[in-house]
Amino acid sequence: TGSALTFNGSVNAVTPAPGGGLMPPAAATLIADGGVALNGAVGDAAALRSVTVDGDATIAGGLVRTRDGQNYNGDVIVDGDAVLESTDGGAIAFAGGVDGQAADADTLEIRTAGETRLGPVGQGTALGGLTTDAGGTTRLSGDVTAGAITINDQVILDASVTVTSAGAVRIEGGGLGNGFDLTLAAGSARIAGSWSGLGVLHATGDGTVRVRDAVSGQELRFDGNLLLTGDAQLTGQQLVEVLGQISGTHGLVLSSDGTIRLMDQVGTVFSALWSLEVNGELEFDGNAIRTLEKQIYNGGVVLVS
Repeated sequence: TGSALTFNGSVNAVTPAPGGGLMPPAAATLIADGGVALNGAVGDAAALRSVTVDGDATIAGGLVRTRDGQNYNGDVIVDGDAVLESTDGGAIAFAGGVDGQAADADTLEIRTAGETRLGPVGQGTALGGLTTDAGGTTRLSGDVTAGAITINDQVILDASVTVTSAGAVRIEGGGLGNGFDLTLAAGSARIAGSWSGLGVLHATGDGTVRVRDAVSGQELRFDGNLLLTGDAQLTGQQLVEVLGQISGTHGLVLSSDGTIRLMDQVGTVFSALWSLEVNGELEFDGNAIRTLEKQIYNGGVVLVS
């Protein structure tokens, strides 16, 4: 249609076939130059096979449930709390931006065991929250801004991305950098699972970053404190830099062909590290390095002050 297309009630698949039996769930393709408004739930009683929206969309019905994929080929506005779900692991993809209706008020939860593809999120009007479930992958090709961000599956960067939150950013499933940069600008952050192929990982601000597992890239830079929530291996080919304190009773391995720069104490009185291994040239500007077990230094050490 050349005008707006609005659904104020629920949209569901028709499963009983004429004469008995079941029909396969229907696929819906919605095309409207004036935009598509989904003001009621989609697939709440019987999931559609798939949904494709060619044009801008407003999701205000709380739920879009399909068996297979969902494709949103224009900009999307989330009005209220929305859940997008693919029950059979189809891809849920956004070709345009995703914004809230009101700043920091609307939330988006994406559930699929398949692939989630996100471009810019919250760059016009920030979401209150963004969550993906575990079991699939989330591809990021644009900056993301929300009041709280939890990505439970693996992240794949298709561009350099800044993830911004006044609250917490949690990335639980590791990731693949593809040579791109990841900037975390948040009150606090959690990085779990193995990361590889990053360009520059930069956690800005003075918040605490919780980290475990293996993280590798060209540069790893943490402007605030680092708290180990498990054994961690941090590898920056050119630089590993931590400006705040490092604590947590776990083993830490730091490796770089360039410089490893630690600018505050490592291991606190109440939370010493279990062990520390440094592979590379270390610049240290703290007052103490505390571990319960071994410390190994496989390069030169410069005491800055």
